[in-house]
Amino acid sequence: MAIRYEDATKLYQQTLKEISKDEMSWSTFLKSACRNYRLPFADMVMIYAQRPDATAVLEIEDWNKRYGLWIKPKSKGIAVFDSSYNNYARLKYYFDISDTRQTRFYRPVPIWELKEDYEEEVINTLKDNFGPLDNENDLAQAVLSASGNVVEDNISDYLKELQYCKTDSFLEDLDEQNTEIIYKSLLTASVAYMTLSRCDINADDYISNDILRQIAQFNTRETLNALGVPTKDISQMVIGEIRKTVLSLIRDENRTIADNKKNSYNKTEKDINDERSLKIMKLDYIPMGEYQIPNLTLKNENEVQLGKYGLMRRNYLQQHRPILFTNLLTSQTLNQHLLEIEETANQRKELLMKQLMEQMEVTEELKESNQMEWIQRMNNIEETIHEMITKELIYS
Repeated sequence: MAIRYEDATKLYQQTLKEISKDEMSWSTFLKSACRNYRLPFADMVMIYAQRPDATAVLEIEDWNKRYGLWIKPKSKGIAVFDSSYNNYARLKYYFDISDTRQTRFYRPVPIWELKEDYEEEVINTLKDNFGPLDNENDLAQAVLSASGNVVEDNISDYLKELQYCKTDSFLEDLDEQNTEIIYKSLLTASVAYMTLSRCDINADDYISNDILRQIAQFNTRETLNALGVPTKDISQMVIGEIRKTVLSLIRDENRTIADNKKNSYNKTEKDINDERSLKIMKLDYIPMGEYQIPNLTLKNENEVQLGKYGLMRRNYLQQHRPILFTNLLTSQTLNQHLLEIEETANQRKELLMKQLMEQMEVTEELKESNQMEWIQRMNNIEETIHEMITKELIYS
């Protein structure tokens, strides 16, 4: 029996369970995600839950301003977590290119496909950007080799994050060495699978089911995010370079792939309506102007105004600890975490200020007698406190 979802975090959690239950589920997700490879992993999961056939998604304003495309009336939006809003947790809405219609301001959307004629140049691009390849005569083998190289170069930080969040997963009892072996092999296979799929190569011919089957060990939200985030990040590196090469070749041929693909990507409602969501996901839709959006909600939160340290922590997590950021965002605990950091940092600052002023004899008497010296000492104290707080609370 289908489950009706209203809580976005529960929909996300259930979708993670669905895509990680076996190798076929994971590979099916990767085939879907490769089309929107530049989006955050959390967005990929939510899109897969609602519109697994989506090929290119943007918010309404972006379709309007960037490409002169308007959304067709009654089109159904795709709800995702808004990772850029600071005041409280909220959702934003994408629409697929198949939901759009052209206006007189239309500009072609650079959706590309890899033709056989481009393969040699793409192989050269992979070699130039990701190091020596085991096979430079076959594109699929070149993708496999490049994926291995780029994972090797980037895995260390992600692996540290995984070690922090193995609790309650099937990985918990594994030592660090065996965890790394499984993680590295599955991450490499996942990156290669996404890249091959985006190049319209049948990845099942090249990626072993035995490796993909290890997805079942990533059976918690935290561990699957720890795999999904680097899969997205590293795939974006590889696919992004392929994209640049293909679009450059297309420009050299003085034609636009978007025009060639127009009939494929502006499908009718009948064409795209059959398999828009996973069978286990049952969603209601509500009106939003001329369009419809999923009736998904988040827990009510009081609006917050993050201060200096909360915003610094948020920026650090997004840039340097994306797995933890995704875990907090998709469990709707991000703002709670940031407020705790803000409060702790301010309390720590107040305590350190008092202690250091006493140690450095920064007094009202000094301020009255030698204001320049007082200012210099206060600046030193502020700098010391800032370094201590950022090291202890922000960059950790």
